[in-house]
Amino acid sequence: MRAIWMGPALLVCFGLQACDAAFDPFQEPARMSVYGALDASADTQWIRVTPARHTLLTSPDPLGSTVTLERVGTGTTVQLRDSIVAFTTIGGLYPEAMWYTHNYWTTEPIEPGATYTVTVTGTDRATATVTDLPIPRDYSVVFTYPFGARASVRVDSVPYLGLFLYRLYFDPDCAAQEGLPDPMVFHANIPPPVSPGVYEIDGDHFPPGPSLPPPCPIIKRDFLFVASGSPWPKGLQYVPSALGVLSTASDVENGVGFLGGVLTKSIQPVGCTLEADTHDPCVLTYDSTSVTLKGSVQDALTGDPLRGSQIHLTEILPDSSPPTKLRGSTNDQGSFEFGAVEAGVRHVYRVSHPAICNHFVSDHYAPIFLDHVDTLPAYAPAEHATADDVALQRNPDCDGYYVLTGW
Repeated sequence: MRAIWMGPALLVCFGLQACDAAFDPFQEPARMSVYGALDASADTQWIRVTPARHTLLTSPDPLGSTVTLERVGTGTTVQLRDSIVAFTTIGGLYPEAMWYTHNYWTTEPIEPGATYTVTVTGTDRATATVTDLPIPRDYSVVFTYPFGARASVRVDSVPYLGLFLYRLYFDPDCAAQEGLPDPMVFHANIPPPVSPGVYEIDGDHFPPGPSLPPPCPIIKRDFLFVASGSPWPKGLQYVPSALGVLSTASDVENGVGFLGGVLTKSIQPVGCTLEADTHDPCVLTYDSTSVTLKGSVQDALTGDPLRGSQIHLTEILPDSSPPTKLRGSTNDQGSFEFGAVEAGVRHVYRVSHPAICNHFVSDHYAPIFLDHVDTLPAYAPAEHATADDVALQRNPDCDGYYVLTGW
């Protein structure tokens, strides 16, 4: 998550409309630029602190600042640790020049629904403060798959929906060699809420995937939802790489910048159908009770991971309701992840692979790998479960025949 909040832009107001016309960030004592996000879903918090200045180029010298994080109402206060991040300049104006920023960090857990105050103090600059910064409570994300149409999304019980992104993660070595961003991020328009705290996004407005085959193997895809406890700055719907941009309105008292309080959800897409022959929509709910299931598939003969193995989970329900079937496939590492698995019910777990062998003599096609079928237990709500590794056995009838590998 660090890449979302740690972009290279510096938050400086040069008399833009988003800033108070009477405020001069360069007046004495020097003002501080503070931006980032307190994320209740992250294990480490990062806040960027930089002196407001006239030039991009900076030195790695210590700032002499102290950054504290206080949970309002409890008196609990922690001091963040300083770290220096170096960047090369962009555009070739100073090809050998570097500029530096300070990322102050802590592993202190951020509690959903809590309120925090962040204070930046220094001996030669004004004290900058972000007071009463609210963190969202947990919220639900519902994917609805209507018959013959793309899924729509409903996000419920969020103060503000700041970002909705679709991300592609590539093989790291290949991405570095090809100069690809990892992840590659697609942005979706966020409509106004249909009612307080409720956002609905039609499937036709989802971020698109690449129209051509990517130059590198994709090891993961996910949707990222960023719920904010306070209004999200205008213009940042399309700039997730930095919370510090020139036109961003500031919420920092006696300074400049934006510090958000967020709770993020990363959801890997899966298919969804109803087992019964019905035109009713299939609905998947991701919330604090849904189960996340992970697993992996490999070739029993070679031990290699099996990319593209088909995974099906079908509910075993005690009543006559049509069971939900989740479907997906393994990535290049032979692994998969299913969210929104129903808690408290068992599931039929079926693993297959689309590769086939070709018997030229009889024109008979048969699967290379035999299906694996198992019954998974009823998982507890909010459980992060791991299915036993599956090693697909090869069909003995395929020995000596040509293998079709273009699946």
